[in-house]
Amino acid sequence: MRTALINQPTLRFDAVAGIGPHPREGAVIEAIRAERRKLTIEWDDGIVLETSWRFSGEWHLYRSDVRWQKPMSEARAVIEVDGWVAVCFGPVRIETYRAPDRHRHPQCGGAGPDIRRTDVDIVALVDRMIAYSDSSATVAEVLGDPRVMTGVGNVERSEVLWSVELDPWTEFGELTEDDCETLVDVAQRLATVGPHGLHVYGRVGQRCERCHGTIAMATSGADPRPVYWCPDCQTDPGEGLVLPLNLQRVEPHPVEAMYLNDARAARQRVRIFDDLRELG
Repeated sequence: MRTALINQPTLRFDAVAGIGPHPREGAVIEAIRAERRKLTIEWDDGIVLETSWRFSGEWHLYRSDVRWQKPMSEARAVIEVDGWVAVCFGPVRIETYRAPDRHRHPQCGGAGPDIRRTDVDIVALVDRMIAYSDSSATVAEVLGDPRVMTGVGNVERSEVLWSVELDPWTEFGELTEDDCETLVDVAQRLATVGPHGLHVYGRVGQRCERCHGTIAMATSGADPRPVYWCPDCQTDPGEGLVLPLNLQRVEPHPVEAMYLNDARAARQRVRIFDDLRELG
């Protein structure tokens, strides 16, 4: 099951009613753990599936075009990825839950807007990122922090940082407002339309298609989720992040450009007033 399912986007998840939250469509399976008579499956959006059994329960793994050995009526959970289907039959207990996340605690400010929504306020998202309280946090931590935005899974986080050629371990305080706008812009596009092929995620040890370096993987601080990146071409922001050519839009409508310029000017005025107030 690990070979067939791990690092694969979920095409379908079906289960008996009332077991708990379901992983979102396209969520990537990150871990499968077996402990005695219990099997645990984890997705990159924080959903965990636990199944346990005594003597009769079991998981079956089939190719997508192979007939099952037991009838569908006995299935309690079905997970489908590209080319494979995993089916759980007869468990004593089956449930799903969202893994505990310290960022979801009410004292941490709650979750941010869902970047996958078509009506999401991009300017408000940029402001939310700029106002991040910990300037020493890494860019990977900020981009994956649900207090800033939701809808950015672990796949999108790694792919966004690769797209803008940014080192995931760069301190957030080194970014400019324009850099934050670029990050939010790329994240919004990848979260809504999905990455066109995986450039770094799940490709540790393989060659980077951009610079032919070797892709690495590590975890980010208190966040246990892995980050994939290319150490050779993902560096510090330097003079600023550049939007990749394949993600650049056509010239914005004059009203949109005016709105964005007004938002930038408003942030600048607030910063000036704060400085004046602090200096008396």
